[in-house]
Amino acid sequence: MTELSQLKDTYRVQSEVFVYEIRKLEETMIKGLDNLTIRTQKINYITEDHGVKLNLHTSNLTELFGRTKLAEEGIDDLRR
Repeated sequence: MTELSQLKDTYRVQSEVFVYEIRKLEETMIKGLDNLTIRTQKINYITEDHGVKLNLHTSNLTELFGRTKLAEEGIDDLRR
C-alpha cells in the first residue's frame, strides 16, 4: 500500500510541475502576443501617418506643378 501511496505522490508532484510549466509558457506566450500587438499597432499608425503625409506632399507637388505650368504659359505670352 505504501508503494501505491508513493506512486500517487510522485505522479501528483509531476502533475503539479507540469501544470506550473504550462502556466509559465502561457504567460510567456501572452506577453509575446501583447508585444506583437503593440508593435503591430505602432506600425499601422506609422503607415497611416506616412500615407497622410505622402498624400499631402502629392497635393503640394500637384499644386506647384500647376503653378509652374501657368508661369510658363505667362512667360510664353510675354515673349509673343
